[in-house]
Amino acid sequence: LMLKNSIYSVISPEGCAAILWRDSNSASLAAVALRLTSKDLKKLNIIDEIIPEPRGGAHRNLDKVAKLIKKSILKTLDELEQMDYKELKLKRIKKYEEMGIYKE
Repeated sequence: LMLKNSIYSVISPEGCAAILWRDSNSASLAAVALRLTSKDLKKLNIIDEIIPEPRGGAHRNLDKVAKLIKKSILKTLDELEQMDYKELKLKRIKKYEEMGIYKE
């Protein structure tokens, strides 16, 4: 689960640009290369769902975004509770294997 306008990355775009191009001013280039938006991560199957945000962004209506997050979490928990443990485990393994090359 991820809010629509949030980002996820293990390094800041500035840090990435400084390492790759020795120029932190290339942060916008690095941000594109990092694929850190919710849309990118959904396409890569890293996240399962994008949680919509209120008009203007989550920070404009904290109560509404909290309700949207709660609704998504409860829906996801309900779906997970319906699954057999073995099915859930296999689905999770498959998801992680598809994120990259699996080596034992």
